[in-house]
Amino acid sequence: VALDYHGETMDELRRRHAGGKIRPRPGPFDVPEEAPGHSEKSGADREPNPPWKIRRAINSRLPADVSVLAMEAVPASAMPYHPRQNVARKRYIYRIRYRRKPEDPERAVDGGVHSFRSATDRRFVWDCPWELDDAKMREACRGLVGCHDFVAFLHKDARKGDGAVAVKRRRRDYKEPVAVDDGRYCSHIRDLHGFRLVVEKERSDDTGLMVVTARFAAEAKGFGRGMVRNLVGFIVDVGRGKIEVDQTSMALLEDKNETLDKEAKIEYASSLVCSAPAQGLCLEKVWYDGEKLEE
Repeated sequence: VALDYHGETMDELRRRHAGGKIRPRPGPFDVPEEAPGHSEKSGADREPNPPWKIRRAINSRLPADVSVLAMEAVPASAMPYHPRQNVARKRYIYRIRYRRKPEDPERAVDGGVHSFRSATDRRFVWDCPWELDDAKMREACRGLVGCHDFVAFLHKDARKGDGAVAVKRRRRDYKEPVAVDDGRYCSHIRDLHGFRLVVEKERSDDTGLMVVTARFAAEAKGFGRGMVRNLVGFIVDVGRGKIEVDQTSMALLEDKNETLDKEAKIEYASSLVCSAPAQGLCLEKVWYDGEKLEE
């Protein structure tokens, strides 16, 4: 099966990417229903390839750490179809393990992660070295839900740019309300549909404190560069007591301080946000236009 990837075959893309010249991006491609495959039949006698054969052919051309688990044909009624522009909502999850902060400060321990970490954690969960307060983190999560300017939660290189270009792109791709900023920074207003902390498992360790394995779940139509990791990092800093819950409005540029201009507010808001490590992050689910969204 010959697959086309933005005008290049997968082999050509792999060779170019190996040299560090491009950064591959996901894109749609068409596979003929009656692809040649390995069949020796020709013409009208050729049978359509079943989905599993097409999936096998795709996986044979992918790196070992990337695999297609399932595939289905897009009906003609849904065309034209694009896997990025037709997204209705995404859900990212971020797994974390930490000690729950005790109510009595005298019971706090400086145990680090080495008394509860697992050998398999490195790629799939962040072993947080600090004791965290669940209640404060949940309260801060609720404060971030809704339509806000998340410019302080983006990667520093994504905060600046031509506001007009950014607005035009977001109106086409995300269809969300956008505020234009004529200054150095452009606004990044997005609607965060959901952001919650869900405890998956908890146990008591030999320090006498509870070790919690939990996940953050963030849902929106689109996320900016580094946004989910920065959201998690901000919530963790609230949970450890580095910043207060009421500073959430400052991070979202919604405080009533009129003594600072827009750029100064963004600089201060950015100083409140630290990024969480990458290993706990995973794109869990994508809903496309027309699909029923989960509540």
